Amino acid sequence: MDPVPLALSVCGVLFLISWISYSLHYFFHAWVTPTPRDLKKLYDAEWALVTGGSSGIGLALCDILCSQGINVFIVAKDDPLIGQSTKELKKKYPDRDIRALGVDLGDRNGGYLSKIEKQTKNLRINLIFNNAGYIRVGLFPDDPVDAALHNMEVNVTSSLRITHLFANRLLDRGEKGVIGFTSSSSCFIPCPMSAMYGATKAFLTHFATSLAAEVRPSGIQVLVIHPSPVNSNFYSDTRGLGAMESARKTAVSAETVAKSILSSVGRTVIKDQGYFTVGARLLLKVLDLNLFADIAAAGIGLAGDYWKLKKDRNPEKKERMMNKSDVLRKNMFHAARIPFSEFDSTWRHFGCTARQQNRSALQVDEVASLIR
Repeated sequence: MDPVPLALSVCGVLFLISWISYSLHYFFHAWVTPTPRDLKKLYDAEWALVTGGSSGIGLALCDILCSQGINVFIVAKDDPLIGQSTKELKKKYPDRDIRALGVDLGDRNGGYLSKIEKQTKNLRINLIFNNAGYIRVGLFPDDPVDAALHNMEVNVTSSLRITHLFANRLLDRGEKGVIGFTSSSSCFIPCPMSAMYGATKAFLTHFATSLAAEVRPSGIQVLVIHPSPVNSNFYSDTRGLGAMESARKTAVSAETVAKSILSSVGRTVIKDQGYFTVGARLLLKVLDLNLFADIAAAGIGLAGDYWKLKKDRNPEKKERMMNKSDVLRKNMFHAARIPFSEFDSTWRHFGCTARQQNRSALQVDEVASLIR
C-alpha cells in the first residue's frame, strides 16, 4: 500500500478532529451561552475590582457589574479620565458604591500594591478583573529597555501581584470568586513590531490556564479572554501604521467584549472572541507555529510598517533593502498574476514614503501608552 495517501489521510483525519473539537467548544459558548451571568447571585458578590477600568473593556465591565448591583473598585492610570469615568458611573448608578484609585501599574517596585491593599482592606472583593494593558509599537532593539520593562509590569507583573493578593484573601475567607484576565489573540502568533505585547499576553494566557486548575477546587473560577480588535483607546494613536488601521476598521465595541467575558465566567477557562482570534486559532491548526515563525521572519522585510518603524542606523543600507523589497513584492504579484499597480500606492503610503519622513515623527520612545 502506498504510504503517501495513507499519511495524507491520517493527517486529514487528525486535522478534522482538531477542528471539530475546537469548533464545538467555541460555538457552544458563543451561541448556547451568549448572555452575561448574574455574578452577584452566583458568587454572592458585593464588590469587584477592575484594573484599567477607566476606559474601554474595563469601563464596560464596570458598567455591567454596577447594573447587576455590584459595587466597583477601579484601578487605573492616574489621569483625568479615571475621575471622569468614575463620576459618570456614580451618576448612572447612584445606589452603587464606586471607588477609584489612580496609580502607575508600571512601577517596577510594585508601590501600587500597598495602596490597593490598604484601600481595599475592609472590602469584601470576590470578583477580580485584570484588564489593564497597553501596546508599544516599534522594534524591540530600538525601544529603551526601561520602557519595555514598564510595559511588562503593566501587562503582566501587576496582574500577578494583584491576583496573588486577592486569591489569598478569597482562600483565607473560604469564599467563591472570579479572577479574570484580558489577554489577546496576539498571544498565538509572532508579533513583530509589538514583540512585548504579544509576549506579555502569551504569559497571561498560560498563567491563567495553569492557575485555573489550582484554584477551581476551592470555588474560584479563572477566565482568560482573547478579544479580536476592540474599539477603544487602544487604537487612539496608531501612527498611520497599516496593520493597526486595518484592525481598527473591523473593531467591535468594548461592551461586546465585556458581555462576552461575563457570559463565559464559570463556563470555560479560555474564551476566544471575534473573527481574528478564531481565525488565528484555525490557521495554527493547519500551519504549525514553527513554520509560521520562519515565514514571519523571512517575510518581515516586505511589510511597509517595518520600514516605517525601523531606526535609521544606516540610511543607505535601509534604502537598498527597501528597494530590494519593492522588487520582491513586484515579482510576487507578477507570479500570482495580480496587477502590482493596485497595491503599489498602498505600499508606497505605508512603506516607501518612510524614506522621506523625519524619524522624529515616529520615535519609538515617543509612542504613547495606549491604555486598554
